[in-house]
Amino acid sequence: MRFLIVNGFNATQVNSKTFDNFRSSIQQMISSQREVADTECEYHIRDRHSLDDFLYEPETSLIRIEYGLKFDSLDIVFIIASPNQKPWHPNMRKVLTLIRMCLKTKKLLFTTSFGAQVIAYLCSTNFSVVYIYNYANITNNHGNGCKLVDFPKYTLQAFKNGPNEYFLDSTTGDLYLYSKVTDEWLPKVNTGLHNRRDAMEYQSIGRFVVKSPTYKPKSNTLANQNDMFCSIKKQFLHHWLFKGVNMEFPVNLINQLDIHPITFTNPNRKFLALAENNLRGPLIIESDNIIATILQYIYIMRFLIVNGFNATQVNSKTFDNFRSSIQQMISSQREVADTECEYHIRDRHSLDDFLYEPETSLIRIEYGLKFDSLDIVFIIASPNQKPWHPNMRKVLTLIRMCLKTKKLLFTTSFGAQVIAYLCSTNFSVYANITNNHGNGCKLVDFPKYTLQAFKNGPNEYFLDSTTGDLYLYSKVTDEWLPKVNTGLHNRRDAMEYQSIGRFVVKSPTYKPKSNTLANQNDMFCSIKKQFLHHWLFKGVNMEFPVNLINQLDIHPITFTNPNRKFLALAENNLRGPLIIESDNIIATMFELESKQKDTIKILSNFIDNAVKIIRFNNSYNSISITNQKYFSSNKGLDNIELVFQSKKKTNNLNPEDLLQKQQKNFMLEYRKLLNNAIQETERDKIFHVGFSVKKDRLPDFVQQNNIQDKNYKVTRRKSFQLKKAQFLRQQSQINIGGDDDQQIRDLQEESPKRKLPFQNVITITNTNKRLHSKINSHPKTPLTIENEQFHSEDPDFQPLCQSTVRKILHPTLDDEFVGYKKVWVPGYLSKERFKNSKIPKTQRSLRTQILRNYTESLV
Repeated sequence: MRFLIVNGFNATQVNSKTFDNFRSSIQQMISSQREVADTECEYHIRDRHSLDDFLYEPETSLIRIEYGLKFDSLDIVFIIASPNQKPWHPNMRKVLTLIRMCLKTKKLLFTTSFGAQVIAYLCSTNFSVVYIYNYANITNNHGNGCKLVDFPKYTLQAFKNGPNEYFLDSTTGDLYLYSKVTDEWLPKVNTGLHNRRDAMEYQSIGRFVVKSPTYKPKSNTLANQNDMFCSIKKQFLHHWLFKGVNMEFPVNLINQLDIHPITFTNPNRKFLALAENNLRGPLIIESDNIIATILQYIYIMRFLIVNGFNATQVNSKTFDNFRSSIQQMISSQREVADTECEYHIRDRHSLDDFLYEPETSLIRIEYGLKFDSLDIVFIIASPNQKPWHPNMRKVLTLIRMCLKTKKLLFTTSFGAQVIAYLCSTNFSVYANITNNHGNGCKLVDFPKYTLQAFKNGPNEYFLDSTTGDLYLYSKVTDEWLPKVNTGLHNRRDAMEYQSIGRFVVKSPTYKPKSNTLANQNDMFCSIKKQFLHHWLFKGVNMEFPVNLINQLDIHPITFTNPNRKFLALAENNLRGPLIIESDNIIATMFELESKQKDTIKILSNFIDNAVKIIRFNNSYNSISITNQKYFSSNKGLDNIELVFQSKKKTNNLNPEDLLQKQQKNFMLEYRKLLNNAIQETERDKIFHVGFSVKKDRLPDFVQQNNIQDKNYKVTRRKSFQLKKAQFLRQQSQINIGGDDDQQIRDLQEESPKRKLPFQNVITITNTNKRLHSKINSHPKTPLTIENEQFHSEDPDFQPLCQSTVRKILHPTLDDEFVGYKKVWVPGYLSKERFKNSKIPKTQRSLRTQILRNYTESLV
């Protein structure tokens, strides 16, 4: 299906924004149709000067047949232009020709105010064959026409008129041809259009042109004088065009020319008025397959406000205050006084119709186009909600789409954490944190969640809450491998774990006089000196109080993707960055409170700047989320083919060409190194003086940004349940009876020195040596254990002593702090108590005591 969308506006920023909104709305509506789900759509976008390849009219010297065939291949034509542009204006001749071709062929056409005037003009004039294809030039008053009584002012111009040049009576819409023989203006034809003001002033003849108002007992009134009510005629209430449309609805009419009742002279050129205004006449007309409205398509500013809170009364009240503040600030802007504002309110579970991300199976293009039509996005959520929480995935996707397209976005604490998380990890898919129910834990506590590590999939990680590092469990090497840093850390864990936490927590700077606040969650947000004149801080104090209740803080990040980075505009002395900026995104680590006026002022400044960007910046919103070529390079077979062709060319080079290429590569590398050296020199220069002195250093980018880059080896305690089952099995064999010596030997051979099933450690034993010799077949007495150093044949087995226990409890301690190594077995009697015992030590009782002590050691 082929569609032609014509931009008839002058080249201005506001007009460009209006046309872009008109085009995106058309594309979104077409893509949402079920009938075109399996059809490829082809859109041709043209301005009023580049329509030649669709025009064919031999009478006007447009004789390229291939252009006529190209016009025939079109299915629907859409035209939008300025409502105050005249149909006979020389700059609009190509658009006039296109509409005339649509009238001839009964092509499907939808057009707004200018197109409706053109259709009324063409149906009313119906020039003869000689004149119909020649453009009528209105010569008096620069083509705007004038009253009939003012014609003598332009008599000199009348002498210069050619055969197709007329005078226009703006009161009635009549065209007059000047006769040099009789020195008279002869009425030729009516244009079907009249100037509203001239007709109302010139009551002698204007009363026959202006529509007489009909009496209504109760008539609605609108504040703006250009706002009118469009009333559907009763006989057309069930017309397909008005399905779901109110019988009377407000419209904005800024056109100077109105359509008046026309007496048609050609039965093939006529139209019906489907709707009208009480004073302005026809507003919606139909001619065959053409629909034209005098209503001007107004640029609509669309805002998306997202509620990411849980459904509670307190959270609902917080969101309502946030939403009402936004709407109040937007409505107070002068730039949107003549603009319609459309607000979309969504919670975190109802965002599907704005999400498009093929990497996460969100592939509805119409939803992507709907996202493109948004101007500003606002997001608020709980500050203690984690960015990777499954319930927040849709909000995470929305923020990632805003980062891709550089959409205007304002968000509070949760959104700031998401931006830090996305810029640091550079993930394009969802990641699951599986340890400690998604909250993460310290690195030393990883062994507690070993069983969970076995269940982890490819995108499931363990989070070290102290540093923010993500670890991927390797089942082959039995290690946690560092993957990437999240840019976030748990404040309490980082402050407690000072061995590595001191590199994460912000070091406080000394201040001779520091302000203090009563509430421990209240902190001071200090604007960085180099950003004091930033537009966001207009009218904001240099240091102002904020309320911080979030558990996660942002720490300094080394970015891995140059397209995903942010700047810290303001910070706290202890908590790090509090306000960050990334392209058109502003995020704060604190919530907005009406009592803290500076926080509300920041939101107001953002809206002021955002509205100006939307109205006066042509480049904004130019990146479509559906354009995957912009976000991804060649993949799959295409990339393989490119690599193969490049290698093939390299292999086919002769030695001389190969040497020349190597020299060229050497020069390129040399220039690259030289440029890097120059950039380093330039970056160290001071660009600011006085109060905001600083070095303008760009952020560094690396391949991997983990704080800890070493693998963490798994250390586990032996399973209590396994040892208990083993002991019960051995105890049952002893109670049955038999050779005591043999049972004791079997008991020692089945000791817990055997490896657990989930310990992936391969030990190589020498088969020539006997693992259980006669010397070691009998259990040792407590006296022997105390006086003899314990040695095991198994190299991985470690005896349980004080140093071993301390190592298990505190793995980060150095050896010098562990203490002396002395064998310690729980349940054994002390040496003095053993010596003072008066119980006779027969062989049977001795063995029973050893078995009891051994059992207690297992438990």
